Amino acid sequence: MKKLLLAFTSFAISASSFAQLDSAMEPFYHGVASGDALNDAVVIWTRVTPDSGVYSYSVDWEVASDDQFSNMVNSGTVSADSSKDYTVKVDVTGLTPDTWYYYRFKEGGNTSIVGRTRTMPSGMTNELRFAVASCSNLNGGQFFHSYDHMSQQELDGVLHLGDYIYEYSGGASGSGIDILPNYEIITLADYRARYASYRLDSNLRKAHQLFPWYTVWDDHESSNNSWEGGAENHDTTEGDWFVRKMAASKTYFEWMPIRDNTNPNDYNIYRSISLGDLGKIILLDTRLEERSEQVPATSSEIDDTSRTIIGAAQKQWFKNELSSPNGKWKIVAQQVMFAPLEIFGGTIVNADQWDGYRADRTEIINHVMDNDINNVVVLTGDIHTSWANDIPIPGATYNPQTGDGSAFVEFVVSGITSGVENIPVGTSIIQTLNPHMKYIDLSQRGYLVLTISDDKASSEWMHVSGVDQPTYAPVAAEHWMVLDGERFLRPYEDVGIRPYSSYAHSGWLKSVFPNPTDDKLTITFSYDGNADLQAGIHEISGKLIMEKTVTKTDKSVEFNLNGLAAGQYFVKLTDGKRFDGKLIIKN
Repeated sequence: MKKLLLAFTSFAISASSFAQLDSAMEPFYHGVASGDALNDAVVIWTRVTPDSGVYSYSVDWEVASDDQFSNMVNSGTVSADSSKDYTVKVDVTGLTPDTWYYYRFKEGGNTSIVGRTRTMPSGMTNELRFAVASCSNLNGGQFFHSYDHMSQQELDGVLHLGDYIYEYSGGASGSGIDILPNYEIITLADYRARYASYRLDSNLRKAHQLFPWYTVWDDHESSNNSWEGGAENHDTTEGDWFVRKMAASKTYFEWMPIRDNTNPNDYNIYRSISLGDLGKIILLDTRLEERSEQVPATSSEIDDTSRTIIGAAQKQWFKNELSSPNGKWKIVAQQVMFAPLEIFGGTIVNADQWDGYRADRTEIINHVMDNDINNVVVLTGDIHTSWANDIPIPGATYNPQTGDGSAFVEFVVSGITSGVENIPVGTSIIQTLNPHMKYIDLSQRGYLVLTISDDKASSEWMHVSGVDQPTYAPVAAEHWMVLDGERFLRPYEDVGIRPYSSYAHSGWLKSVFPNPTDDKLTITFSYDGNADLQAGIHEISGKLIMEKTVTKTDKSVEFNLNGLAAGQYFVKLTDGKRFDGKLIIKN
């Protein structure tokens, strides 16, 4: 991306711009947000919606370890003015790893809603759970039901893979929010108005309020099918592309809880977030950072080694991040499908994906294999559909029964609201021609939950009904995983563990710790049923070898595992229904 310093015209969305404002939230109508949480720091965000004639505000911020703010951790004062659209971002440092915090903002006697956030671990933690989302178009009477549903989950953060907004002409959301402006957004003022519209949605505000977010943009934050030097949805009548791109990038950094770069005019978004010994999140920009222009799917230039989807500098950085020994799992959060998707005669379906930049894809796969890098998981958005893919090694024989010939895996999330992409063949034909694709859903909308633990990384797709209706029902879908040290997907049932969502149960198995263990084991759980529970340790065959009764008011149970042989076991909680978890006993 070119680093240009442009003199943008100051413009701000004021309270008079919208009819749908909650007076109780004045002047923090757009709520609060946090993001880019490290083990000792997190970015917190809000916006002061200005009154006419007021050009600057002094905003106090507070961070505490409790929601009553009786134990203050950090505080300060910052200014909000038109240069950043009256948005406020604070990079709060000096925090304790693996800890939940609460934060709020104050201005002129008014106090914002209280946000909740957390830091990432610095050492090993038992498990981290992230919602993964993409493609959230609020135009045309849509409802953000998935944001409401994820706000009810036990999560450690949200990964948004892009298309947070859409640049097309506005209208109204399902809940009646005016999506401003009512034409395609092009200028700085346009982009600011669009983000201000989206952030009035109560479901989106709630998801930002409860969890730290880690975000990357895709094309619709600027313009459809964008690349470094232009976009399919940009023509000469819409002005200079680089001015438009910089307006879009500047607004993204104003409105999203993303950590600013050292150079304030540098809008690179590729970066990594440490999860302690559990791994790292590697966030890529496959959209604007030195990306070559797309070519037709049948073009002879598809395999041209001079074409790139991420650019030389980012590609070298990416390979270095993959090679780094710090942490077990490499979670790659990016925009477009990595796995090959071909139909009859080897024709690729979408050259906007990594399929259109095969030399770059081959280089990354070869780097992973040549350096014996394990535990790579790619997360993808963009195409509004759900997929679980092995990534075949170019030139190798891929065995769909055993997973041999796969380099790593990919989980693709459906759209929050965006309509289904036009794929010219059905699921059965796709899987016949692409046996590395283990799960495909081409119709439903929603998000997925990524769970990372010491022994596996798993993805559970959560779909919702009726994104164009005011009410919805959650629909649990597939659940796939990759085990530590393996390079291919397994269905979750392969190791006898069933997903939480497959039960209509009244309790949750929260943790099995430490795991692996060679001595004592503590099982913690949350339960609101009426019966006592049976907690058991089982061999992989299912044979019960230890059992304890716990009352309905207990929150944990402890086992002494001395004398058990090393190997794989399962813990089970049951009150007539079964809640399973995997256990490893080491020597």
